Amino acid sequence: MLAMIDNQLINQFIEKLDHPDWHTRQNAKSNLLGMGYVIVQPLIDTMLTEKGYKCWEAATLLAQIDDPRWIAPMQSVLRTKHPILGQVAVGALERCGSSTIDALLAALPDNRYMVQMQIVSVLERIGDSRATLPLLELLDETDSAELCRLTLRTLGAIGDKRARSAVQSYVDDVDHHIREAARTALLQLS
Repeated sequence: MLAMIDNQLINQFIEKLDHPDWHTRQNAKSNLLGMGYVIVQPLIDTMLTEKGYKCWEAATLLAQIDDPRWIAPMQSVLRTKHPILGQVAVGALERCGSSTIDALLAALPDNRYMVQMQIVSVLERIGDSRATLPLLELLDETDSAELCRLTLRTLGAIGDKRARSAVQSYVDDVDHHIREAARTALLQLS
């Protein structure tokens, strides 16, 4: 009987994650977090629907729970068409450090711009040299000045000397932000 009540209550609060009122959503999130680990699977299921506020609110809640069950499902939504969910997934997976780098790198090339930006930022903080070649490919393919600048900065922070010649080619770019990023990265790659 208690499990039935818990499931009903969990589902009621999950439905409120889609409510247009911020306070209602916050109250539902607080109540869900207070229920402990029983909410993990229902939140995973909600996240995987990729619909409404509740999918990314569920992902946000999962990221606050120390439970490895959400890691693989979170990796699967990295390529979602829902950009906010993708960004939440990247942020959540950052907590796992370099153990999720393969999923982040796989999602990098064909993702939405804002998710790509978030992935590159996370790769900078992780600092794993496995990101060098995928970042060089992204650098070669992007037409976004901001993504180019961020990628150059990340390559510099990673410090892998294999990036040196590619970064060098941006030192005389027409965009002064890109030139500055390339020069700073080159100093880090020396």
